[in-house]
Amino acid sequence: GIITLRLAPGPVPQVFAVDLGGRRMRQVPAEYVDGALRFKAEVSAGPQPCFVYEIIRETGAATP
Repeated sequence: GIITLRLAPGPVPQVFAVDLGGRRMRQVPAEYVDGALRFKAEVSAGPQPCFVYEIIRETGAATP
């Protein structure tokens, strides 16, 4: 399904699919518009099932 999160102002977030051991598997396409982060959460989008997502903000990154 599509996930929408309202976030406090700050750098553009990135979303990663994470395995159950906490390792990043791949970056997930996402959009960040007017403080809302949207991405598609899919269990079977890659070679391994994904139930966990990591959202990060890099310090020093641009703020829209």
